[in-house]
Amino acid sequence: MGTRYRHLPREERDLIAVLKAQGCALRAIGEKLGRDKGTISLELRRNAPEIYKGYYLSHKAQEGAQGRWVTAHIRARLKSPAIQAYVVQGLKAGLSPG
Repeated sequence: MGTRYRHLPREERDLIAVLKAQGCALRAIGEKLGRDKGTISLELRRNAPEIYKGYYLSHKAQEGAQGRWVTAHIRARLKSPAIQAYVVQGLKAGLSPG
């Protein structure tokens, strides 16, 4: 069984930014962090600013990762119009939602 994926913490993103600025190869960065070079490559591709291709800004990468996490964890409530109407009708009748 493979190892479980762990999200990159802010400290690792900071280190990636420093090592990338120093010209380190993806493999070397991955080895220093104990990560696969593919993880580093994905992080750099996913979080490189559009106007600064080739650069990596760790604080912007962290903001992007947090934004994606929030978006991924939003759950639609009351998807069915019938259920939504039933709930609204109950609330108008003074019933408690809990």
